[in-house]
This record gives sequence, structure tokens and C-alpha cells, in this order.
Amino acid sequence: MDNDKVLQKKLERLERNLKIIQALEDTSAKINRLIKMAQQFKLIDRHEKAQEIYHQALELSQNFSDSYDKVCLLQKLGLWQEATLINQKLLNNRLNQNLPDGSEKIDILKQLGRFQEAIEITQRLTNGYTKAATLIEIANLIQESNQKNHLWQEAVLVAETIKDIEEKDRTLVHMVKKKLESKLDRSHELLPEKLLDNSRVIAVIYEKISEEQYKQALQIALRIEQIEHRNTALYDLACSRSDNRDWGIDLINQHYIVTPPDFSHKQVQGMQFRQSWYSNTLAAFEEPSLSNWADREKIQTAYRFIYIPSFHPSLVIRVGGYILSTPCLQAVTKVGSKVGSEEPWMLTEAKSWELLTAINENKFWPSITWDLSMGFDGSRWVFEGWNQGKYKCLDAWSPNNGPAYRLGKVFLSLFPENLLELTRIY
Repeated sequence: MDNDKVLQKKLERLERNLKIIQALEDTSAKINRLIKMAQQFKLIDRHEKAQEIYHQALELSQNFSDSYDKVCLLQKLGLWQEATLINQKLLNNRLNQNLPDGSEKIDILKQLGRFQEAIEITQRLTNGYTKAATLIEIANLIQESNQKNHLWQEAVLVAETIKDIEEKDRTLVHMVKKKLESKLDRSHELLPEKLLDNSRVIAVIYEKISEEQYKQALQIALRIEQIEHRNTALYDLACSRSDNRDWGIDLINQHYIVTPPDFSHKQVQGMQFRQSWYSNTLAAFEEPSLSNWADREKIQTAYRFIYIPSFHPSLVIRVGGYILSTPCLQAVTKVGSKVGSEEPWMLTEAKSWELLTAINENKFWPSITWDLSMGFDGSRWVFEGWNQGKYKCLDAWSPNNGPAYRLGKVFLSLFPENLLELTRIY
């Protein structure tokens, strides 16, 4: 009963507001507010009333003179076909006003689908960045793949003729970003007279970036001369490949040029916080520095894996020993804050080889990074290594594929099951 009263009051308020709107003299404002009012009636399941209001807005829009405001109003009503026809008419009118060659004319020609004319004007532009950027904008609108690829190649050639290195690199960075943009396909062919409840729903489809696009973006990125700009483009390119984390990590490890103090400007931002996080975790476990421990105990090879979830106990496993013809490795595990087994035990020969093989196969020592994502919840996976006086640390946030995930699974297989249960990792 209380809900009915609330609903009745809401209806009365909406009806009062509707009368106020209908008394407005400004047609554009009236249509906009009618559309919003119809949406409010739909939210309380008064679809017939919403339909009635939409039709009022539609009738008003038909009497509205052709303008870009009318185009926007028709789009809000879901009348995409009618809006497109009026927009084309307006664009043609503007084009027929002896419009000089330039960015406005190119933009109008692109919207009208007159791409060849737009290309001809673009090729006469003198600014290298503008010329290259406009060529790829046109290329991304064209469906025919050969012409699309030709325009991209032409844009790259334009970029490489730019004498100013900063301007040249800015152009190439822009091109990498454009290569990685997912194309948006809107299916909105609606008849002008069709105004149903679902006519305002527009199907949106993002085309998947192809393998060829990734390769082309990489080739463009490698043309960038300045290390900082090239590294930024490579890092963005690697992070964009969420479906294949190995590809992105391999890209960084093969092409990234390391500069101090850390491999990436994006990683530097969170580096101090993460170092504090790790040191606090090690302090809670009463864990020593891996390099100090290995040096003190005269250990040839040592590895440590730290699993730090957001809401459950952390895990640590430390493995160390000698690698001769047969590896002789001891392991220590801990869970939570100074809880767990600190008594070392010998790994079997099979387990020792499995771990060392996984470390080599996932390229722990040659890799610059394994981390191409960040988040708030989830877990941080930290890997440390010590080998004959050389120390290395890599980490990753909540990996679900890639080298960090594979090696982490091998480390986790060394834990006793009762410790894993405490972390709720599975």
C-alpha cells in the first residue's frame, strides 16, 4: 500500500511537470524536456504515456526548421535515418557556399562519404602532422582494405618527411594510437515513422583489433626516434593486447629500451608504494632480504614467490640451494602473519627440475617486466631470484595468463594443501 502511495505521488508530480513543459514557448527546449519526461514515465512502467509524449516531441520536431539542432533532436528520438538525411542536406548546402580548401571542407566531405575529394585536398596540406592524421582518419572510414592500407602507408611516408624530430615522433605516436582504436559500428537504420519503445536502442559493435593491426602498430612504433616516446608507444601497445598477455610481454622484453630509474614511467608512479607494500609484507613474515639471506648462507641459487591478495592471508615460499648435475633445493613456506611451517624440507628432484625449467621457459632472468595491468582488488604476485650474486625481482597484478601466471602456478604447487586452503586461492 505504501508503495502504491509513493507511485501515485510520483505520477502526480510528473503530470504537473508535463503541463509546465507543454506551456513552454521555446520549441527546442520543449522537445528536449519532453524526451526526458517520456524516459521518466518509462522508468515507472507507464509505457503508453511515454509513447504519447514521444509522439508529441516527434510532431514538434517535424515543424522545426532543418538545422543541426533538429538533427540532434531526431537522434535523441531514435530517428537516425531522418536525422542523417537532414544532416546530409545541411552539409551539402554548406559545401555549395564556395567553401575554401581546408579542414572544414575535408571534414564535410568525409561525413558525406566523398573520400576521394577529401584525399585530394588533404594531399595539398603543408603541415605534416595534420596531413598524416587526416589521411589515417579517412583511411579508418574506408571499407576497401587495399585503399585503406595505401593511405596508411602514405601517412607513414608523410610522417618520416617531417624534419622536426619532436613533431615527427608526435605524429607517429598518434598513428600508433589510431591503429589500436577499436572501430565502432552503429546499426541505426530506422524508418522515420517508426517510433517504438525499442527504437531508441542502438546496437553498438566494436570490431576486434586484428593480428595484422598489432604488427603494423609495432612497425610504426619502432620508427619513433626519441626513446621516451618510443617506450611510451610500446608500453601502450603491449597493454592493449589483453587477449594475449605473452605477446605484450615479449614485445616489451624485445624492444623496450631501459632507462633509469625503472623500466616504465607508468611503473615509476606506483614504485614507492609497492616497495613499501613488499617490505611491510616481508616484515610481517619476518622474512629476510633474499640477497642477504643467500649471501649469508652461501647459497648459489635462491628464489622466492610472494602471493599478496587483497582480503586473505598472504603466502611466501622461499627456495634455495645448489644446482649441480642434480639440483639440491630446500623450501620454506609461510602463510599469513608469521604463521605456517618454517621448517625447511628438500624438494624432490622432479619438483626441483619442474621449478627451474619453468623459470627458464618463462624467461625470468631476461625479462624486463611481467606486469601490464593494475587494479584495486585482486592479488599481487611477486617473484624474486638470486643466482651467483645477481638479484632480480618481477611482479604482476592478478595474472590469468602469461609467464607470471604459469610460474606462479608451479610455485603454488609446492605449497602444502592445508596452507593453500587458508588463502582461498583456488
